[in-house]
Amino acid sequence: MSQPSEQNASTHSSRETPEQTRDQLLDDLTPESVLSPVRTVSFWMAVSMPFLYLPLLVGGLETPDEVVAFLALVILHVAALVVGHSHYN
Repeated sequence: MSQPSEQNASTHSSRETPEQTRDQLLDDLTPESVLSPVRTVSFWMAVSMPFLYLPLLVGGLETPDEVVAFLALVILHVAALVVGHSHYN
């Protein structure tokens, strides 16, 4: 009957405090662990963004707002291409 209490004592002593867990997460945080998801999202944004051009191009760029939206999409697309270029490397 003393085994469960010994087991509970060992698990309580091995638990980490929130500060230790936070410090461990910060220690595990590397530039690659941050950049990898950013590259992945950028890659898939670059793949899917041309579909956003279609409604603007089919409807025509008649108003200044449509021209600004189209140029913003092109700039975002180029940025996504640059950042996501090394996704599979």
